[in-house]
Amino acid sequence: MSCKKCGTAFDENGVCPSCGAKQLKGKGYRIGHSILCCILTLLLTVTLISLAAARSILNGTVVDDSVEQLDLATLPVGRFVGAEDAEQNLAGYLLDEYVTDKDITEEEVATMLKDLGAEAVIQEKTNAYLSLFRGTSDEIPTLTSAEIVELLEKNEDKILTTFAITIEPSDKELIASELDPIMNAVNDSMQTNYGSKFSRSVSRFWLSTPCFVILILLGLVIMIRWCVVYKKSTGAASKGVRAFGISSLIPAALMLIIGVAALIFSASLPDADTANRILITLFNGTGEAFAMFSGICVLVSIFLIILSKLLAFERKPAAATSNASIENAPIVQEAAASAPVQEMAQSAPQTESAPALPCCPNCGKQAFKAEQKFCMSCGSAMQIAAPAPAPETDPVISLDKPEAESAEPVLTDDTPSETTI
Repeated sequence: MSCKKCGTAFDENGVCPSCGAKQLKGKGYRIGHSILCCILTLLLTVTLISLAAARSILNGTVVDDSVEQLDLATLPVGRFVGAEDAEQNLAGYLLDEYVTDKDITEEEVATMLKDLGAEAVIQEKTNAYLSLFRGTSDEIPTLTSAEIVELLEKNEDKILTTFAITIEPSDKELIASELDPIMNAVNDSMQTNYGSKFSRSVSRFWLSTPCFVILILLGLVIMIRWCVVYKKSTGAASKGVRAFGISSLIPAALMLIIGVAALIFSASLPDADTANRILITLFNGTGEAFAMFSGICVLVSIFLIILSKLLAFERKPAAATSNASIENAPIVQEAAASAPVQEMAQSAPQTESAPALPCCPNCGKQAFKAEQKFCMSCGSAMQIAAPAPAPETDPVISLDKPEAESAEPVLTDDTPSETTI
């Protein structure tokens, strides 16, 4: 295999003995490393956008606003308890299943639920979890069925006088048996992730500023590696920048679509009950966060693609020179072989005008032959010169008379003469 710069064959070490250029890697090297870099770029882009959106949601007011929208009385529970009306709220379900007094209305049941204080307990637990996630507190909140039972015991007399419902010990045991598995799973997960100082540090690291700096630096390392791969395989490092930009553009664009879809979905939900109001708040906050950070990633990716085009455009003259050298390599050898012949032809007197040879418009060098397309010195395209006109000569008129040839032979002393008698 020959060098692309000078046309010299590479040695056994893959180095050009003339210009010192290294032999380019094969297509398999480029494809294998490109697949690996592409996978790493996709994972990095998705992770970076997701963590940035989660950090924005956690440090913002999305969760707080959602909890403030909570209203247990209007919470739809029909589909979860097997009611005939799948959209039946909690107040209506309690009225139909447990209240025997026909004079009790759904509004009174809703007022009773609000007086229980369950919503305040939920808000308190949510704020405690947010403080733990944000790092402002190391205390792990716990959820137990005993807290729910305690709320019922505090309002047991009011429930009895208002709804004529007596809460039996069996009811309390049933509530505990239904809630304990769920609450214990949540408590165990929180203890695993935030129980020790080390686990808290690891869990909080993913949403910290140093984590984002490391991920951005990792992205730069992947892009540099991609540039090295393309430099060794094609000689153009700018193609690595373009490949990194395209690989990061695809997941960023998909996540941008997801964020916009979340905003559209939240706008289409009616705010008739508390569940829809909570969903509207959550989807608005989540959609805005994902759309914002995905949009930033899309703009960065487009910038990298444009930058790669500019870098490739700047190196085109050098590439053209290299290609011209490659194409003219056989011409150099032919010209070297025919140099003595040309010197002899130039030294011999020419009776006819020689054909015009192309000239380089950049450096002024003349080509070795008429078919040469590129300059051997600078690589520029040759300019075909117009054929030189034949020199005009005046006719020569001779005034001397040509000597007449003598018809008689010339006698000399050595020539014998005949004597006539």
